[in-house]
Parts: sequence; structure tokens; C-alpha cells
Amino acid sequence: MYRFLENTAISYELDVVINRAESIGMALRVVVEALYKRFGRVALLIDEYDSPVLRNLHDKEQAKVMRDALRDFFSAIKGLDEYINFVFITGVSSFAKAGLFSGMNNLQIMTTDESYSDICGYTDDEIADYFSPYIEAWSKRECISFDGQRKQIKDWYNGYRFSSSNIAVYNPFSVMHALHKQRFGNFWFTSGTPTFLVDELKRKQHDEPEVFKAIIQGEPIKVAQDSLGAFDIGLTPIPALMFQTGYLTIVGYDKSRNTYELGYPNNEVRQSLQLYLLSIVTSLHTETTKSMAFKLSTALDERDIAGAVQAIKQFFSHVPYQLYEPKEKYYHALLQMIFTVAGIAAHSEFSTSHGRIDIVVELAGVIYIIEVKLNKPAVEALEQIEERTYSRASFTLYVSE
Repeated sequence: MYRFLENTAISYELDVVINRAESIGMALRVVVEALYKRFGRVALLIDEYDSPVLRNLHDKEQAKVMRDALRDFFSAIKGLDEYINFVFITGVSSFAKAGLFSGMNNLQIMTTDESYSDICGYTDDEIADYFSPYIEAWSKRECISFDGQRKQIKDWYNGYRFSSSNIAVYNPFSVMHALHKQRFGNFWFTSGTPTFLVDELKRKQHDEPEVFKAIIQGEPIKVAQDSLGAFDIGLTPIPALMFQTGYLTIVGYDKSRNTYELGYPNNEVRQSLQLYLLSIVTSLHTETTKSMAFKLSTALDERDIAGAVQAIKQFFSHVPYQLYEPKEKYYHALLQMIFTVAGIAAHSEFSTSHGRIDIVVELAGVIYIIEVKLNKPAVEALEQIEERTYSRASFTLYVSE
């Protein structure tokens, strides 16, 4: 922080000296006062304010040192009201409950304010207004309809909600990359693996097993409005942490109880995060997980049923008993997660005129119908598939979805 203030002073040719022996708050005052004298009231813009803490979450004591230094810095801002026009702060996490901004009682938290719910991404209207020519070119290249291409883009990158309203926005980073490259990919996730989030999830899978299971199963998680902004070192609940980092978003709101439902925003996040969730659940390295998933994909592609069953058993054998759930939907969710990580087009709860199929797996030359049963003989699942003539259903599937 001292270095940043020194660079600011140099950039604006301020005749000041930053004394590192003094507090960071005093150094800030020196620079702000000098800027005020030269230009008038100052706008203070602070991006990624929480980065020093997040980089040190693996070391709680060092993280607390960083947090306390930030608290001193922000406390000093309150005493500079006469020099400052406004302050705008962005970051991943929210330390409001931890007293980080306790000295700045005039801050407004915009995260879940409906007035600002569409400023952090593209809306549907903006996609249509500004990007239609690019979508049209992409759809022609893929030989599909314009509306079909729009739907796939929406499924992949839309879905972020920041308030109780139904306004959803697209991830601008990923949309721009997808339109430029004319292909779907996990652009935002691969731009920077969330190491601190993965480490926290590893730790919390045993502290909050029910929530962790709900995330695996893709079930909406209910949280109170106030908890969305909760953050303190080592004490942040999984749902709040994942909302703040963008891996869960608002999917529902109960006005009577003032509670939110959180879920995955889109395909990009779901597919990207499930690799890490599967690695956490099985205690396997991500590269090992990818290798095992590739074996499963190869076995299914070659119609090697015994090999595919063996690959699935390998995954299940690594799941610790604390996370086992005696429900079909849990194993259904694990299977879906494995298929997703393997890059296999698997469609859960696939509705047909004959009934609803648990999972339909689509490969280039073969379609598999999977019926999940728990503690029941396999013949029962096969009989259900035959009785309801699932194999005669008309399948219209899309690999990219």
C-alpha cells in the first residue's frame, strides 16, 4: 500500500514524502491532502481491496495481519471527508460484518441493491443490440439457427443475479471471448483458478457436510439476506463464500421470509466447478480426476460397459463415508458430475412421452439410457427401461448444452 501511494504521488507530481515509519493511514492523508490542494476534492477508487487477505487465507495469522492493516487504512478515510468527493470500493468478499469498514459509517453496499443489479454484466437487450452480427456469423458457421445460438450463449454465460429482481446478466469476460473465438469454453474460470475457494471448500466439506452435499446435488440453497455479505477469516459459510466469488448466484427470493435461494448461474460455472468438487469429494488431484474421467469416456465411446462400470466404481470408492447420502439423487448427482468432468453430454431428468429418464448419455455413435436405483437389484432398473420403452423415445440432444 505504501508503494501504491508513492507511485500515486509520483504520477501526479506531488511534492510529498511518504514516511513508511508512520501508519498507512497517515501516508494516505498526506497524499489525499496534497491532491486536494492541487486539484480539489478527490475521488478515491479502490479495486480488489480484499486481495491481500484472500492471497493469505492458507495462513490465518498472516491473513489477520493483512485484515488489520486494511482496517487501519479504511479507518483513516473517514477522517478525510472534507477532502474526498466520493469513494468507490470493489472486491470479491465482504468484510462488513468483520468491522473492516467500521470507521466509514456512510458507505452504501451496492451488491444486492436492485438499482445496480445490471451494472456488472450484459443484459439480454444489450446482447441483442450490440452483438447480433457476431452471433449471426457464429450461427452460420455452426449451421444452426440464430435463436438456437442465442440460447446456447445464454445457457453458457447468462444467469448472474444480484438482487431480488429477475434481472440476470451475462459474464462479459466469457461472452467476449466466446464471440471472438466462436466456441464455448470456460474462459472466466480458466483465467484464474480460485485457489483460496478450493482450499476453503476442502476444509469446509466436513464442517458443513449438508450444505456441501446440496452443492454437489445442484439443489438450491436457502440463505438469509444478511448472510450473503458475511465474511471473516476461517468463519465464512460455504454459500456466502461461493456467492461472493461468483460460483453461486441468486436463483429465487422469498419476500415473506426475506431469504434467497442460491444455485449455479450457468453451464460455464457448473462444468468448471464440478471438476474441483469431484476432486475434493474423492480426495484426488485434479489431473488424476481428469485421467479417470478420460478412461470412462473412452470406455463408453468404445461400448466397453465393464470398463465404464469399473471407472465409475473407482470414483465412488474414493468418496469418504462422511459424505455418503442414502438417497438416489445423491448418486445421480455424482454420476452427472463425473460425466460432466469427462466432457460427456449427459442430460439429467430427460422427459419423454413415456416417462422421465434419470440420465441420457450421448456420444457420437451411441446413446446410453441410465436408470439410477439405490439398494435395489439392477434388473429392476432394466425392467423399468423396457416397460416404459425409453429406448423408443425421440431424442433431440445438443452436445454443447
